[in-house]
Amino acid sequence: APDSFGTNGIYHETRIQLPRLATSLDSLFVEAPNTSFRGDGLRDLSFGSISSALSNGSIALEPVRTDVARLQTSNSSINCTFESAGHVDLHTSNGSITAKIDLRDALDGRQSAVSTKSSNAPLNIHVTATETVRGLWMENTTSNGHVVVGALIGRADRGSSIKAESTNSKIDFNVDASQSGQPLDVRTRTSNGSIVSSIMVPANHIFRGRSESSNAPVHVNLTEEFKGRFEVETRNAPAVVEGSEITLDHDNKYVKRGYRINDHPSEFRISTSNGSASLRFYPAGHSLAAVNDSEKQL
Repeated sequence: APDSFGTNGIYHETRIQLPRLATSLDSLFVEAPNTSFRGDGLRDLSFGSISSALSNGSIALEPVRTDVARLQTSNSSINCTFESAGHVDLHTSNGSITAKIDLRDALDGRQSAVSTKSSNAPLNIHVTATETVRGLWMENTTSNGHVVVGALIGRADRGSSIKAESTNSKIDFNVDASQSGQPLDVRTRTSNGSIVSSIMVPANHIFRGRSESSNAPVHVNLTEEFKGRFEVETRNAPAVVEGSEITLDHDNKYVKRGYRINDHPSEFRISTSNGSASLRFYPAGHSLAAVNDSEKQL
């Protein structure tokens, strides 16, 4: 339904109602300017695809089950809950994106993908990928907005990649890939904003990551499953590495470079300026992915 517009404050609403016994719909596409898109009570309906091409209007859908979601608007927010989805693409500008997504294997056979993009607004994205065996590809980008990303990855047959990026704002990043049994690549980057990251890395598999900022601190926590090289570099503030079985090849106030346990192909790099940088290794705790795996076997 469009927002009020014009000098007369005209408001128009279009409602789509489906038969009570309907359980599936091949596709739904909404295209209109200056229009909002809202859907609720959709829990018992499954879509092949759901997409929009809107402007100057918000999108709010929950809960939704679909193989593919491609939702686009501008100058407004997107707020969605996906109980089951294969691919999700959420795109706006000058508006926040909030999404809770339970992924499953996409029908096209490709790796499940989540892409969110905005500008001048925050992102708050949480993905559970325990029902897909193909891992997760995830990219989240905004500017001048706080980014919060959380991901839980179950056992998979291929590696996963997760990226979060902003400018002039902070990033909070939490990933549990301890049960994936596959390689993992993570990237976080911002400027003039801090990064706080906690990652449960996959055991005995290659893990690569990088966290970059400027004029702000960067703090990364990795579980002790990490074996490989690391580099922590900053300027005008201390660099810190803490944990067991650490060997430092280069050690001064601003740069810590070395490896944990052995010179494994895994690696993690941290860089910032005018802010502290820290890398801490901690014992692995309880994984929600492990709980989900055990429930499947019952």
